[in-house]
Amino acid sequence: MMDAFDLPLFMEARKLGFHAVITQDEDFYNILLAQGVPPKIIWLRVGNRSTAHLGGILMHNADAICSLFEDPEQDCLEIYS
Repeated sequence: MMDAFDLPLFMEARKLGFHAVITQDEDFYNILLAQGVPPKIIWLRVGNRSTAHLGGILMHNADAICSLFEDPEQDCLEIYS
């Protein structure tokens, strides 16, 4: 699904029961505003990074990510580097 457009990808994640989409793309946040949750959005605002570096950023923010899933009022987590 690497070439999928953002809305179909978002809707497929919803259909498959995904709790969140991890993205560096603002378009997913805009879709979230229009479509609502699920899924929630983990928005990495960290610039171009290697996959390993992104994994490290996610691990470093594990507590905030867990809080996103525990808080029914929170639908997007923005992570900056």
